[in-house]
Amino acid sequence: MIKVENIYKKFSEWVLEDVNFDVKKGEFVIILGRSGAGKSVLFKIMVGLLKPERGRVLYDDFNIVDANEKELINIRKKIGFVFQGSALFDSMTLFENVALPLVEHYKLTKKEIERKVLASLEAVDLRGYEKLYPSELSGGMKKRGAIARAIVANPEYIFYDEPTTGLDPDTAEKIMNLTKRLWREMNITSLAVTHDFHFTKNVATKIIWLYNKKVRFIGTIEEFKKIEHKEARAYFIE
Repeated sequence: MIKVENIYKKFSEWVLEDVNFDVKKGEFVIILGRSGAGKSVLFKIMVGLLKPERGRVLYDDFNIVDANEKELINIRKKIGFVFQGSALFDSMTLFENVALPLVEHYKLTKKEIERKVLASLEAVDLRGYEKLYPSELSGGMKKRGAIARAIVANPEYIFYDEPTTGLDPDTAEKIMNLTKRLWREMNITSLAVTHDFHFTKNVATKIIWLYNKKVRFIGTIEEFKKIEHKEARAYFIE
């Protein structure tokens, strides 16, 4: 379980104020909010890429906010992260990009790494493309490559930062279906930040709605539909 407790974050002004929620094992949690609501900032705090001014993020009662670098690395081995822009390294082949977490953090033989990387690429329908470079891949293929890298070490949690942003509707639909399939088949507790309500409706077991620096709602899609707030209602306007 992940517990987010009393998180405050400030840059030139406050971005997050007193944010509280938890993520239970096996959930697919969507953190919903318009652009600039602090969704991606919250995600980066949750994986230790940013430190909050106040608050705690607990993984099974271990607070990563106060963790040292070695402790953070151990926690991050449990986490897969899919960046909004995919963040594949241009100088590396797809195989090398997906293999990177294994090379950096695990003592595995070349055969073991190859087996895991090819299985991960198979899971996202990219088997056969492993020798290509990111510049040779479409936007959807880059996103799937980023997902392959995120799942290659069999994480307990996977974080998707705006998984469908910048994709055409057909590709976005395929990425949505892929994330849902991996959640079910691999039993990975999954979280996504997005403003894509079509994605949200189709994958979320729980919605956390950020508005004006705070969490304004936690619950199911059916419960979210009942909110009488113009910003919340706007999500249901096709």
